[in-house]
Amino acid sequence: MSKLVQRIFRGFLQRRLYKQIMNDRNECATVIQSYLRRLFSKQTGWQLCRQQRANYEQFREEKTSRFFWYNKSNNVRSWDEPLEPYRPMVYSQSKRRWQFIMIANVHFGFS
Repeated sequence: MSKLVQRIFRGFLQRRLYKQIMNDRNECATVIQSYLRRLFSKQTGWQLCRQQRANYEQFREEKTSRFFWYNKSNNVRSWDEPLEPYRPMVYSQSKRRWQFIMIANVHFGFS
């Protein structure tokens, strides 16, 4: 009878320890995920700010349907994609045309 009580008690302790370990793992995973989400959102914000301040803008030529890049600072048009950031054009499914991504009052707190 005493061995049965000991076995039940050990099982209870093992289950309690297992639950505690699983709770600790879940908390650690949550902390890591929230850190990575913050990091990725900051990187995306920095990238959007760089694109909005870029000298280059992407345009689409209607005749050939090819993209070209225009440098606003020196008024140069190029068919080669620049290495530095540029304001891209996207295709709007709702309007069925190419347009710029415009972000009003962009302030991410980055410099």
